[in-house]
Amino acid sequence: MARFLELWPLPEVTFVPKENDEAIHTLDDDFNFTGTKVAAYTFNGVRKAVKTWKDATAEVLSQVYEIDPATVRLMAASSDYPGNYLRLGGKEGGGWYEIGSGCFTYLATSTSAKMGLLEAVFERTGISGSDLAFEIRPEEEDDEG
Repeated sequence: MARFLELWPLPEVTFVPKENDEAIHTLDDDFNFTGTKVAAYTFNGVRKAVKTWKDATAEVLSQVYEIDPATVRLMAASSDYPGNYLRLGGKEGGGWYEIGSGCFTYLATSTSAKMGLLEAVFERTGISGSDLAFEIRPEEEDDEG
């Protein structure tokens, strides 16, 4: 073994593996999601990978609709916030996504507006913001140099 190491010594390197920068934040954390990319969310103990904030918001609202359709439909029938981002009837398109049977949400908005919508819906349905966690994708480094 000594002869092997003499002939082929271990190289000295300065490589340090990249740390996992993925951060997890709940809906009720004091965290600004603007400018971040979502990798996944966990709601009611179930983790789901997503590509966009729009996907995450639509899927979470669909799950909230399954839990409490009456309250979500009541909000959608109101013109007061968050009801102005929800509606009954119509079809998908133009920023509207179906979250339940004939119930739609408008998601052509900023990340901040999506978080505000989720917070308002959670508050009205009595769901704790700590029940929803988002995994933030690390910012991709420039490959220059």
